[in-house]
Amino acid sequence: MSRGRPLNQPSTEDTTRFRILLLIDSSDSQNELMKMRALKKGVIIDVYDNIFDSLSAIINQYYDVVITDFCDHETTTSQTIARFKQASHNTALIILIEQSDHLTEIDCLNQGADNVISKPITAPLVLARIKALNRWRYFNNNNFVKIGTLEFNKETKSLIRLNAPNIKLTEKEAQVLQFLLIHKGKIVSRVDLLHHVWGYNGSAHTHTVETHIYRLRKKLGPALGGNTIIKTEVGGYRIIA
Repeated sequence: MSRGRPLNQPSTEDTTRFRILLLIDSSDSQNELMKMRALKKGVIIDVYDNIFDSLSAIINQYYDVVITDFCDHETTTSQTIARFKQASHNTALIILIEQSDHLTEIDCLNQGADNVISKPITAPLVLARIKALNRWRYFNNNNFVKIGTLEFNKETKSLIRLNAPNIKLTEKEAQVLQFLLIHKGKIVSRVDLLHHVWGYNGSAHTHTVETHIYRLRKKLGPALGGNTIIKTEVGGYRIIA
């Protein structure tokens, strides 16, 4: 492969939801990943054949995610991760490994990778991982999240209303709301909420989650015209904001 140019020129379209850079050694993996363009409208994939051009690309333009299996064998795994992370802290990094190996996965994650996927890969799985990473990054990078006619300010842990006093949330209420918003439209189990917000705390129970959901509803309902946006479902809760 030639050095110094992308295999396909980066697109200039700015309206895409996901812009992906591939640095892939395996043609099978590359071909499978290219199928993501057919799975989701607006996915743009730029393919590079060496780490030097890849690093230059993410320095000079925005990418949601880099996917690589370390096709540049002149560098170690840790060096490659460090180079990508130094080039762009805002770009998620997914590492493809040859086989499921927990020690390798742990090492890659500890070195700074955002996700690790073992081969053989499938385009739907990788796209789902990208969507999950994008949700987390959105909530990490934005202090204000729209909830109907309200705005949730993560930093101040408050709900902002137009022409009305802000509604203050407790630390745990804000964490519960944020976790539900990250998984907007999906059912979140009481156990998942319990573990995410309270950790493996022996003194906390699913009743604790139910109490905080009740308090959130009391604060959100009147501010949203009496609408209940946190729905109780079989298996947990779902936010429809």
